[in-house]
Amino acid sequence: MTETCKRLIKNCLICWNYIYLSQCLLDANDKKEKRFLIWRKKETSVVSWEHFQLQGKFDLSDRILIDSKNSDLNKMFDPSIVDTD
Repeated sequence: MTETCKRLIKNCLICWNYIYLSQCLLDANDKKEKRFLIWRKKETSVVSWEHFQLQGKFDLSDRILIDSKNSDLNKMFDPSIVDTD
């Protein structure tokens, strides 16, 4: 059971990192910034978790769980977001 919980947490962190980086790509203002973000996504690991606070008190109420990044998952699947030509 413990290993299953660890795997679930790791997968959630990876998913969050991908969503965050994809939203940054959508928000990029110019092609240079997009190229950098694409390179960063390719060359680094989305498995990193140092930027997550894993201990402490967690508020999972509906009020708090509203998407604070206003991520548009539908736009993230559009291949044109990586067009840097």
